[in-house]
Amino acid sequence: MEQAVFELLPFRFRAGTIRRIGKRPPGFFDEGRRTRFELAPSFEFESAVDRSSRTYAIWIQSSLNRILGVQLALDGIVGTLTRSAIRSFQTRSGLAADGIVGPLTEAALIRAGAARPPTGSASSPPAGGLFDPRVSVELPLAGPGFYSYDRDLDSDGSGRPHQFGRPETIAAVKAIGAAWQRRHPNGPRIGIGHLSLRGGGPTPGHQQHRTGLEVDVRPVRNDGREAAVTRSDSTYSRTLTRELVELMQSNRVLPVYKILFNDTAIPGTRTASGHDNHLHLWFSEPSGGR
Repeated sequence: MEQAVFELLPFRFRAGTIRRIGKRPPGFFDEGRRTRFELAPSFEFESAVDRSSRTYAIWIQSSLNRILGVQLALDGIVGTLTRSAIRSFQTRSGLAADGIVGPLTEAALIRAGAARPPTGSASSPPAGGLFDPRVSVELPLAGPGFYSYDRDLDSDGSGRPHQFGRPETIAAVKAIGAAWQRRHPNGPRIGIGHLSLRGGGPTPGHQQHRTGLEVDVRPVRNDGREAAVTRSDSTYSRTLTRELVELMQSNRVLPVYKILFNDTAIPGTRTASGHDNHLHLWFSEPSGGR
């Protein structure tokens, strides 16, 4: 059903790219198709979208979680719960509720606030700074148990450019935050800094942070404040920071590859230059990502 949008726009479709569409071409559509045309995508795809990929299914689930407020598992499996959520969104958007995400539903998701869908096969990690469509999900400014301090680091005032990660990374950060809040309902929350740029690749000010799998996290203070601290400060809490590291390592969403932090008294961390004031949480490649 939704596949027809490509058949109706052959003169604008080239090499897997949909260009921005302005006014309805005169004489091309009859009035009976006008509504269908106006529902067509009004954005550009950089390259063809593989709607059969697991990465695309995760994008659907992540988008529906954000837009509908549901809690679909980011497993890349379009099962009963995911199809039900798709139908709910389609009904709300005035689309045929068939539970299938084609170009029209995809466009409606983006208009409703979803990130651009992943493109290409997404079967391998980025190399040499190439654009990686998997690094497409933005971390909210705050959520249960965590807050973003990235605005404090954004000295050029360009927004929050370093807040993008893989869907699994964002889900893991949220899970760690929720677990922390259950233990510390009165705070302080976990401070989250830089992740990656949208699409991954080289990140200014960092040697890493290229793959959407790395997250900077503030150590925890002992005075309840949500502010910067270094391991040598009197306000640094080794006990709470050790507890945070344990929660990171025990999260069930995404395994931890390594954690860099210069407090050698905390098990499970490695020392690295420049890591006195933040933990560098590096997740493992998601299962099936390579």
